[in-house]
Amino acid sequence: MTAVSYLHFSADKAPEKAAARSTLRIWGQDAERFLQGILSQDATRLGDHQALACCVLNVKGKLQWEAVAWRDDDSTFFLSTPTDGVADLKAELERHVI
Repeated sequence: MTAVSYLHFSADKAPEKAAARSTLRIWGQDAERFLQGILSQDATRLGDHQALACCVLNVKGKLQWEAVAWRDDDSTFFLSTPTDGVADLKAELERHVI
């Protein structure tokens, strides 16, 4: 089973044009396989504490959200994405969680 939760980071001290970002935590036994099916990058290439710039794809393979993905350990990943779309992204991911 894979689960999704999110953390919020504000851009209080960021440059004016920088967007606030939120981070989704994806964890569980099948997290890598789950992300492998929805990211534009190869999730299996991520080692512990490594990050990749990527896009989150819809079921037709179209780009939906830009993100930075990183692996914390074997079963925990994070996706950092602009805050203004994180609720939609979280809802989309939860629709595909089994």
